[in-house]
Amino acid sequence: MISRPDALEQAAFRAKETDAAILGESWWDPSDETDRFLAYSLLIDPARVWRDGIEPFADGGDPALGLLTSAKAQGERLTEFPFVRGGYLIHRGRSSLSAVWEAGDTAHPSYDWARDHHEPHFALVEGAAGRHGELMRAFRADVGPLDDPKAAEALTNQT
Repeated sequence: MISRPDALEQAAFRAKETDAAILGESWWDPSDETDRFLAYSLLIDPARVWRDGIEPFADGGDPALGLLTSAKAQGERLTEFPFVRGGYLIHRGRSSLSAVWEAGDTAHPSYDWARDHHEPHFALVEGAAGRHGELMRAFRADVGPLDDPKAAEALTNQT
């Protein structure tokens, strides 16, 4: 969720000033014992990244790893930007697992994992859960219920 109106402006400025092909927020990955960018915190220059020699996003739980690794190996610059820690974004975390768990979708391949991993973690950023709640309340006040028949009709009659 974008939580600051200057999020894209500041990220684009940082990418331009550092000549970054990929901008992201670094997080410690205990399984690989390394810092790396995660998919929810990426700004990508498609002209530099969507090319031969750089892997596309993959299916599965770690879609950006191959893209990031191959972009770096091809000499592209990856630059740090504090998307979540700087308050530009709020990463709820585990929304997909929560949806699988809430739906009771026992046929889903991640159902067993979702049983114990469906609660949001907000990237362990202090105050992010409260800020998320504030933004959601403001959104609901401005937009109204998402199940409103008029809203559903307007969305389905888009041309």
